[in-house]
Amino acid sequence: MSTFHLAARLHVILARKGDVAVVFRRGPSKQVATLLWNRKTDEITLGQWFKGTIYELRSDLSPNGKYMIYFAAKRAIGVNPETWTAISITPYLKALALYPNGLTYCGGGLFIGEDTYWLQHRIKIEVTTLCDTNLVHRDHGFKATDEYGGGDLGVYFPRLLRDGWKILDTKGNSRPEFYEFERAAGKYWKLRKRIHASSDSLRGKGFYWAEHELIKGGEHGQTVVSFPDWEWADMDRNRLVWCENGQLKTGTLLDDGLYDSVVIYDFNDMRFQAIKAPY
Repeated sequence: MSTFHLAARLHVILARKGDVAVVFRRGPSKQVATLLWNRKTDEITLGQWFKGTIYELRSDLSPNGKYMIYFAAKRAIGVNPETWTAISITPYLKALALYPNGLTYCGGGLFIGEDTYWLQHRIKIEVTTLCDTNLVHRDHGFKATDEYGGGDLGVYFPRLLRDGWKILDTKGNSRPEFYEFERAAGKYWKLRKRIHASSDSLRGKGFYWAEHELIKGGEHGQTVVSFPDWEWADMDRNRLVWCENGQLKTGTLLDDGLYDSVVIYDFNDMRFQAIKAPY
């Protein structure tokens, strides 16, 4: 009998003013690895593994990529999950500052500046400072919105909008089947991200999952090229990058299409390792 193996699930956050990114690599269930991607050299460096859940859509990098904010959960049998938001040095998980939560509805946050951040919390929480840093938590400086709820989308959608994506009109539907975002992709194309929410999601996908298309307008209508296997995609300055079947890839986007796909890194064969942060 053949055994079905799911590809590693990937999500990437690009530092908006730096040359690094963090890659969240999930799989098997309840195991997550965080890795540093040097976007100048395309070198990948393993940070740490975590036995639990990291909500990557509620995570962020400081503008230069030095610090990471993430929301994590561990679930014990028969009790509510233990959850927290933490600030760490990318790509490690050892907390510099820790905000215990106890809920899964809220949590996570966004960086306002290099050393200031906003948290998505609906209850008063106290910070546990574990290291002396210049990091400052501020409830002001970022205009939070309840339009998308207080879970993953309450952090993820503002992050997309902050980083240059534009949300397309949902035609006044307060609960659309999906949301669509677009951004320019080179000279000729637009990259569209269609984000679905489904408790009955497809195998190998989370509750929130994305489809991607490249769209080019012309005199005789639009050209639309769909990429159903892309789970994440964005523009790394002038190049298109995406995650597909457990691999991080790039390619050359020309007037007539996408060519010369190259695998930057294959994350599928990774296995759990106990690693200590170097700080």
